[in-house]
Amino acid sequence: MTTELNFEFVRQVEADSNKVLQLTLKDEDKGPKPNEFMGIVEIPISEIKAAKTITKKAFPIMDKKGKQVIGKSKKLATLTLDIEWK
Repeated sequence: MTTELNFEFVRQVEADSNKVLQLTLKDEDKGPKPNEFMGIVEIPISEIKAAKTITKKAFPIMDKKGKQVIGKSKKLATLTLDIEWK
């Protein structure tokens, strides 16, 4: 199953090649139930800076132990992103 979400955010970061952009993914529950952790995606800033523009690249979604998450479809879970360095 593929879910498509479109949003944009701007984050000012230093161009230090040792930094990592870390996205924490949570589901969005309605009502009193808290949003649950789904995984983490880490992208080296150096990769974004070198490419300037990344289009439709799939990044692995990792669990808290560093293993790639397996989705309901029994396939390895990924997050596909478009990223632009300005």
